[in-house]
Amino acid sequence: MILEIDARMIQGNGGEVCWQLDDGAHVITVTDGEGTVQALFRLADGLEARELFEHPFARAAVPNLFERTLAAV
Repeated sequence: MILEIDARMIQGNGGEVCWQLDDGAHVITVTDGEGTVQALFRLADGLEARELFEHPFARAAVPNLFERTLAAV
């Protein structure tokens, strides 16, 4: 059973950070403005999950969703 603990929009790009509890594991998901999952973490430690929920871009595994990509020429 999956229980959502918290979710918040990422200001500036329309993405979202979501914190869920899935069979005892804390799951943090980062999606971009189109709803594509850019990072997903399963953690046993709730304190670590809270820190990752509050500061997801502090982890190297989470891409910079604010970086602009060059348009194809």
